[in-house]
Amino acid sequence: GERLHRVVELKFFAGLEISEIAAVTGTSPATVKRDWEKARALLYAYVAEGEPSEPLQPESVRSQAP
Repeated sequence: GERLHRVVELKFFAGLEISEIAAVTGTSPATVKRDWEKARALLYAYVAEGEPSEPLQPESVRSQAP
């Protein structure tokens, strides 16, 4: 969902720490950690299989899609 996209953007692209992401998103560090672990699993599956069930794309890329 949207929350996973946000966590990936902040952690992977912006390089924020779990505690910083929690502060930015208004969620607990435990929730952010779970979201990051889930997102990492999805990203790993994408790299391994090349076909994710739901593409993880930054908002800017997704909003420009036809």
